[in-house]
Amino acid sequence: MSKPSGDSSQIKTIFSENVTKFMEVQGLTAQAICRKSGVSPSFMSDIVNRRANPSLETMEQIAQALNVPLHVLLLKNEWLRYIVYRDKNQTTKLK
Repeated sequence: MSKPSGDSSQIKTIFSENVTKFMEVQGLTAQAICRKSGVSPSFMSDIVNRRANPSLETMEQIAQALNVPLHVLLLKNEWLRYIVYRDKNQTTKLK
């Protein structure tokens, strides 16, 4: 059987970096995301530090906690610059 295209470690890195960016933009702590998503603090730490491979279900829970579509959290950095995050009080262009 052939190996699927796409490196899981690359996906893990992209997801981790994007979660961190959106947490910073929204001024949210990992603890706040844990409360909203139901993900344990230790697992959230492992995700942010690229030590865990979260399931799609867990990634969706985190995306919902961040109020961001999951596919946005899987975009490579060069595509994120086209994303503008809007909340009630501000508009932020991601870098």
